Amino acid sequence: MKIYLKSAFALVSAFMQFNDAFSQRQKKGDAFPTYEQIRGDKKETVDYVAPRSQGSVGVIPRYTVRDHHLGAFTYQEDSVTYILNGRKVKSKKKAEYEVNRKDVRIERVSIGEVGKDGKRIVEIDYEPFKVE
Repeated sequence: MKIYLKSAFALVSAFMQFNDAFSQRQKKGDAFPTYEQIRGDKKETVDYVAPRSQGSVGVIPRYTVRDHHLGAFTYQEDSVTYILNGRKVKSKKKAEYEVNRKDVRIERVSIGEVGKDGKRIVEIDYEPFKVE
């Protein structure tokens, strides 16, 4: 009985030695992910990051432009010089009527700074729709 016990003990001891040596040879992966693992697919591009909202989580504000001439007619009449398609228009009312017609497509709106004479220059280039 003693021989069986000794051989079993020797076998268990040899197995434990082999197991320790085998486990030391294996390289254990780092628990912290690498940059490539975090980044994911290289083809994927994130071009918009939602801002943090104060009240509700996950609500993305949407903005729409309702004024197609970008507020060019919000200034006082005597403080603005309007230039429509390269020609000077004296009246704010006349300029606004001409631009707000339904058969006009706005090409460019340029609102300048206040000049030395105290007036702001607003240039609007538009093109009439072609009716075929």
